[in-house]
Amino acid sequence: MQAHAEIKIGNCVVINDGVRLITGSHDINSPTYDHVFAPIVVEDYAWVATDAMVLKGVTIGRGAVVAAGAVVVKDVRPFSLVGGNPAKEFGTRGIERFEYLPASWFGPVMAWTGRNPVTASTPAKPASEPECPAAEPLLQ
Repeated sequence: MQAHAEIKIGNCVVINDGVRLITGSHDINSPTYDHVFAPIVVEDYAWVATDAMVLKGVTIGRGAVVAAGAVVVKDVRPFSLVGGNPAKEFGTRGIERFEYLPASWFGPVMAWTGRNPVTASTPAKPASEPECPAAEPLLQ
């Protein structure tokens, strides 16, 4: 993680190993390669998969999924699926609510499928999402 600007991570977010969040770069039009910084925001219930890279100024929308190895250079719409270099949208998630808690061992599976395998066979619950502890920004 390279945090020269604020990084905000929402509640119930899955960030897998090898993910790089990079809030700074250099101005390629500057004769002295001046630094350029911008924050990164990862909204609630988003999943950033293994070895993805998120560059400065990007917001990952609520419930969005960033595929493994993706290089994200622009904002990702809520509930969209993106992948590649540069990352491009290739689909959307067809879910209305979440039932997973990333702290559990099967959090990434629940993030991808949008459901909790433990409660999938139980009677329907009220249309509220599980309570997640409030997240604090990494930098303020």
